[in-house]
Amino acid sequence: MSPSESGKLDPNDPQYESSEQFKGLSEEEQQPLLDNWQRQYDDEESASVAGPLDLTLGVEIECILLQNKLIDSRSPLNQQDIWLGQEVIHAALSKPMKIVCGKCCDFHEWQLPLNEVGGEWLEGGCEPNYDNWTVGTDLLRLNQLLDTAFYPDFDKFNEYGLEVRSRILHVAGHNLKADQRSDCQHRPEVSYQDEIRAVYERLHEEFLNPNLSSEEKAWRLFSNKSCGLHIHIGNGGPHRRLPLRVVKNILNLHLANERQIDNLHSSTRIDGSALLTGGPHPESDSEVKNCPESCHFIKMADRAQIGLPASVDPDQLRYPANQFFRNRSIEQDARSMNIPAWNRIIANAKTLDDLHDIHWDAMKWCVVNISHTQRPVAGEKKQPKQTIEFRQAVGTLDYTETLAWIDVLVKLVKYADSKSPQHVLEICENIWMSPMWSTLDFLDMLGLKKTDQTFKHYKHVLGLRNRAAQYGDFDHFAAESFAKNLRLAETFGREDFFYEIMKFFAAKKFGEKCPDTVSQRIHEKFMTGGYGQFEKTFLRNFAHDEDWYYDGVPKNVLQGRLLVGWKLNDPIPDDPLADPEDDEDE
Repeated sequence: MSPSESGKLDPNDPQYESSEQFKGLSEEEQQPLLDNWQRQYDDEESASVAGPLDLTLGVEIECILLQNKLIDSRSPLNQQDIWLGQEVIHAALSKPMKIVCGKCCDFHEWQLPLNEVGGEWLEGGCEPNYDNWTVGTDLLRLNQLLDTAFYPDFDKFNEYGLEVRSRILHVAGHNLKADQRSDCQHRPEVSYQDEIRAVYERLHEEFLNPNLSSEEKAWRLFSNKSCGLHIHIGNGGPHRRLPLRVVKNILNLHLANERQIDNLHSSTRIDGSALLTGGPHPESDSEVKNCPESCHFIKMADRAQIGLPASVDPDQLRYPANQFFRNRSIEQDARSMNIPAWNRIIANAKTLDDLHDIHWDAMKWCVVNISHTQRPVAGEKKQPKQTIEFRQAVGTLDYTETLAWIDVLVKLVKYADSKSPQHVLEICENIWMSPMWSTLDFLDMLGLKKTDQTFKHYKHVLGLRNRAAQYGDFDHFAAESFAKNLRLAETFGREDFFYEIMKFFAAKKFGEKCPDTVSQRIHEKFMTGGYGQFEKTFLRNFAHDEDWYYDGVPKNVLQGRLLVGWKLNDPIPDDPLADPEDDEDE
């Protein structure tokens, strides 16, 4: 068998190296085949990824369920090591739901496809059946975030960190799942929006409903800053993946619009490195739960400044360091602290492994997590999902927030697919040079129209909705949600066991998501170099004189540190943004 015959085995089949045909070869005969399979996997034009995208998505809804032990005293863990909170959520989602069929447009009773409770990990470490939804567990905390006033009540309730994971949902068209109990002849056909909405509505009916009986009110659902909303986007079946070209474009567009995207999220989800200005950098995965793209490159530049020993073997290094001896321009970009240089490093990556190398020190916790796109491992039952996981959004119990964020991400992936890498580089550089580029400009670039619900939603999140046409509405989404959550707590009544906790987290969430708090966090990240460095023209027009403040640092120091090319401990002039011509005139 020669390498030219390798087409008989599918390089994307995780079992190919286990085949008898392959095992019968000597190591010398196997190696060319392995190299060829790796090249096929890395080739963005290979048969496994050719053709138009068939986008799929998955959603992970993290939440915390509280059990009032004074009403329901059952043990939190049963003999099968299944958490009671899992069983309670699973039972709620097992009840028939009313849903609109996309084919006949009528309401029908429908059963959500669910994996068996406690069967989230199958025998042998396999992934769960992604044809069904799963009620899993996660390490989430509520009582650690509560005020000391609640300490006496901690022994009166149990808390369960849970994660409701969707089945694989198709972006285009409708999702089919045979349900023999449904009276719909189409089974029915359900859009991903309606399916996700139905799950959220059921959770509200069962755990946030003031009309429940006193026994049913033993359970209450919460979402706080320890909870996340994770969205997976893939390209069809289990052996298909997003092309390398598209993955690079997604990373570059997300990086170039990091500040604009931060504006869509809670202040608790806006992280960044201050290494550029001598401040702290997240040290390890255990501390970083939300590592943005900028963090990887700032840490990379910090390492590159140290340099490499002359005796080091380039082939033993990760990308881009393994290219320094071959390509000085890549080395120069790796030492830089600006977005165009970072974009070029991504664009020059030859394989998905190169992109994984960029993220190696915080792979799982990346805002854009590409670890699931790794090559399948022969003999392993648990294989990479071949999805990109977007992890920045904070957890929510409001389906409008979830659907709006999914809409943005789907449009981002489609936009990335529609452009060449070179075109994306040009777009990203123009964004970097434009101080007036806004979050609404970003949404408009993706193709969202002003009349779209998603555009309107984020305009409301930003506090930019036109109140003249909406008299009496709240200025922004966070205030509206706060008022809604307070009304819900009052409807349960002040004697309700969870009343004070509901009010406490309503106020916390308002403080974390209101536009002023988000803007202040973005300002701090910008002033400490979290978005990298910029040119003089940008900095002159980006902020007014009174906006140049942070922690008592002089204005000229803030400005000088953010100028392209400045390095830690370099001297800073009194007026870093002055033109040389201005100095001559004086």
